[in-house]
Amino acid sequence: MPVPRPLPAAPSLEFERREAKALLKALRAGDPSALARARPWLEGMAADPSHAKLADAQRVIAREYGFTSWPRLVRYFDEIGRQRQPSPEATGVRRGVPPIDRLEARVDRLLRAHAARDRDTVLAFAAWVPRLYGRPASMVFSSEVTREEAQLVVARAEGFASWAALREESDAIDRARRVDPWAVAPWHEALCAVYEGDLGALERAVDADPALLSTPSEWGVGGQLLLRAALRDPDELPSRGRARPAADARTAIVRWLAARGANLPAALGPLLLGHPFGGMRASQLEWLLSLGADPDCTAPNGLSVLEYALLRDWDREAVDLLAARVSPRTRRDALWIAAGLGDVPGVMRWLDARGRPLPAVRRDRPDYAAVVPGRDLPPNAEPTDAELLQEAFWVAARHGRTAVLRALVAVGADANGRVADIPYLVLAVVEHGAHAVEALLACGADPDAKDWRERTSARDLARSRWLEAPSSRSRRIAELLGHDPDALRAARDATPAPEPTVSRHLDSVFALAADDAQRCGAPAVELEHLFVGLLRAEHGVPAQLVKSALGARLRAFISVWRERLLPHDARLDTLVPPRSPAVDAALREAIAHARAVRRREVTAPHLLAVLVADDEQPIARLLQAAGADLRVLRDALASGG
Repeated sequence: MPVPRPLPAAPSLEFERREAKALLKALRAGDPSALARARPWLEGMAADPSHAKLADAQRVIAREYGFTSWPRLVRYFDEIGRQRQPSPEATGVRRGVPPIDRLEARVDRLLRAHAARDRDTVLAFAAWVPRLYGRPASMVFSSEVTREEAQLVVARAEGFASWAALREESDAIDRARRVDPWAVAPWHEALCAVYEGDLGALERAVDADPALLSTPSEWGVGGQLLLRAALRDPDELPSRGRARPAADARTAIVRWLAARGANLPAALGPLLLGHPFGGMRASQLEWLLSLGADPDCTAPNGLSVLEYALLRDWDREAVDLLAARVSPRTRRDALWIAAGLGDVPGVMRWLDARGRPLPAVRRDRPDYAAVVPGRDLPPNAEPTDAELLQEAFWVAARHGRTAVLRALVAVGADANGRVADIPYLVLAVVEHGAHAVEALLACGADPDAKDWRERTSARDLARSRWLEAPSSRSRRIAELLGHDPDALRAARDATPAPEPTVSRHLDSVFALAADDAQRCGAPAVELEHLFVGLLRAEHGVPAQLVKSALGARLRAFISVWRERLLPHDARLDTLVPPRSPAVDAALREAIAHARAVRRREVTAPHLLAVLVADDEQPIARLLQAAGADLRVLRDALASGG
């Protein structure tokens, strides 16, 4: 049989339907090339092609791509359309895609996992490779897979129709990273005013440059960018440490921008549908609804905001608030939706007398690949009845629907089920909070079940999370899993802190500091040069934190320091000056700081924390003189450990 041809970069079902009609016309006319295409797939085609049917031409096209039938091609192409992620122009946000080397590494891991007969890898190939689409695991295991097919799996997992489309997006993001990190957008001061809830400052910025509201970018015009920023949850704003703007101040800014032409409905829809943020708090949702957000809106892929909410990391209270506002006429009925909403009678309507899912359940299943791309959650193209129950069980577990979980366990669901071979309870600790943990424990989930690498259990993870990132949430989860949080902290503090190692990334920071010292003609690397090295470091967290602390004063800071804020790869090839005693002392203090907060590695933020720890420190004075808010900087550094 011929080797299957690859899918087009932008698959279109409508195009394939037209191709099938054109092929049918050619077959009936006896066209030799059409007959040559059809013979491998259609028995007896050479005998009498004039009687060919549309179904014959459709079968040829499906088989050329590797599909076993035209209906499977149709289903696959429908999934591509539903799972393809919207463009940055549509959402105002460019979703993160890993660099190409990391994507290629995932391809390598997929090929190794297939050779090792990993079950979840089999699901991925059966979900996204046309010739294996919907095939049983035994066939996928016994089939040789190519690198191109593994690349297609990675692309589909990321929400792209092809490897070429994924690579193009990855390259675009890489080019964006290479843009001068210290370039200041024309609407920077206006954006800072929005983040701080300062309508007066926003009005002054726009009065000074009215073109700000119409300045284009790849994410839309300036006014729309500012509006999206104003609609963000204050807990997600890049001004950590500053007082959160009150709801009425945020509302005033939104109304002001809308009155000047920003499209409020166009900005509200993507926020509700999970772009760019997956989570949603009830208070934030209530505010968005008060501004006119439509609880019945749907994404271009046809999925409703309620379905997005159930499959993304929304608070349970936010899901309940949304469900109460959704019109009964627009809410679809499905087993997994009823499970996610905690509707036990609704769940039972989808099960027969023996507790097995009705046939209709297979036609409407949770589509994580469409809603949560990049999470390596391949859809199971041909699930068993037991797997259909587990899909609904996991949606209910994510939102802590204990009554539904118990009802599903009673008909055969397993509270110790797994996603990507990670126990539900482990995932609940990582992502879904105390509601999910409590509900799973109530249904018999094993807190000591290990993940697929036998590395950790939910109980182990709850302990480490509480010790490494204490919060009210991590404390409650630790308690649910049988720990005494205070006793854990006391026992930890009674043992000597481990000696941290110095991150290799700091080698480049010190090299850049030495480069700055050379350019300045200094005989030794001083603290000021070290500060410049931190700001020049590739993908540097310190630079982002300093920019956030400077806020609207960033442009003035850059005007003074611009000649020294060179790219990380611009270095002089000359003798390296020695470090001064002050720099060596700063490194020792950074090591002590990392040890005090029990970090295994000393990183650039630890070094920056030492440089701004005291108002009398030279770098702290320098930043204060530039107008930086050191409280914002210190809070951000402390929250990162």
